[in-house]
Amino acid sequence: MMTDRRAFGFSLAAAAAAAAAAAGATPAHAADDVREANKRTVLAFYDAALNRSNIDEAAAYFGPHFIQHNPRSKDGIEGFRSLCRT
Repeated sequence: MMTDRRAFGFSLAAAAAAAAAAAGATPAHAADDVREANKRTVLAFYDAALNRSNIDEAAAYFGPHFIQHNPRSKDGIEGFRSLCRT
């Protein structure tokens, strides 16, 4: 089953907003919390993949149907792995 990435992102944002609201945050603060969580996720991925070359750890951040937008690489984790080797 393929998951729509937009729906997945919206559901993550909604869950984060609900958690923030339960903690007493206002909607503006909830949006800030989501952005901060996204920043932490991206930085953790960059650190694993680019700084430490730990492709297996970085792969944990990929969805089941990772699409590589670089035309010289294949889709999926193996495409990303080969891109990082070059």
